[in-house]
Amino acid sequence: MRITDTEGRIGQLAHWLYAERERDPSPDRLIATALTQALVGTLSKFHFIRRYRTLTGRTPMEDLRLIRIEAARDLLLTTNLPLKEIAPRCGLGDEYHLSRLFRRYQDVTPSELRHRRQ
Repeated sequence: MRITDTEGRIGQLAHWLYAERERDPSPDRLIATALTQALVGTLSKFHFIRRYRTLTGRTPMEDLRLIRIEAARDLLLTTNLPLKEIAPRCGLGDEYHLSRLFRRYQDVTPSELRHRRQ
């Protein structure tokens, strides 16, 4: 599969990672180094996932899910958008998938969170 980066996001990420690689030796720097190596092809996908998990205790996909759920939570609390509009804005397929992930990571359904807000 070939991915086209029309907005230059991968280039921006690579530039940021390159600039940050010399910072203090912290887990964030080690993750940035692993990402940089993965981007330039010196680190296999599987080795990157292992290193990421070792450094954070989570897989990159788990962190991505957490980021998406946090974005959905913010939209639920600050807008009146229906779930079927929030899900794609957060990178999720549909409102069913959003609800399942939300219950798993937040221990509450999206509608319960909205009712608690009011």
